[in-house]
Amino acid sequence: PDGIRVGNYLLLPQLGFRTSVTQERTGARSRDWKYDLTAALEARSMLPRHLLDFYVEGRGTAHSQPESLRYLDGKAKVIGRFDIDHATSLFGEASSELVHEENVDEERPAGISRPTSVLIQRAEAGIRRTFGRIDTAIGARYARYEYGNAETNDGQIIRQDYRDSWTVEPFASVGYRFSPGYRSFAEVSANHTDN
Repeated sequence: PDGIRVGNYLLLPQLGFRTSVTQERTGARSRDWKYDLTAALEARSMLPRHLLDFYVEGRGTAHSQPESLRYLDGKAKVIGRFDIDHATSLFGEASSELVHEENVDEERPAGISRPTSVLIQRAEAGIRRTFGRIDTAIGARYARYEYGNAETNDGQIIRQDYRDSWTVEPFASVGYRFSPGYRSFAEVSANHTDN
């Protein structure tokens, strides 16, 4: 069977490796090899009632050009559900993720020596109620983005506090279950972003 059973949890470890190459069409025709090593562990609850799942992931990245360009990313996530009765439940999830921006966009400073780190924190909570094949839910989502300082090629530090932002999104949804494998739903939400 897949996974490792430990008490009321099923542990699902993962290990992955990926490599890619980027060729720049310059006079020197520089070539950069990128290596990603990923390790993750999911703890899936097998409780008779309720739900409490965990997920952690780490990724190490190294480049051949320049060889000193190495960094670590990580993510932790928890998902929960508390069953009040057979038709009503509270649900929620929270995650924290550290990533590095590898793609250049309009807001990222030019001429920096390494990708900028971004701390992304997300949370969602609400209540769900079912009426036969119909289910309804109301709740809210929250997200916050915190950008680390950028280092230029000549060693200067650029603060990026101005890019920090947070978002709040209340929502309401209704769905209809045709069968165990098919369901349609509609959702209405509002969004407020501030920095």
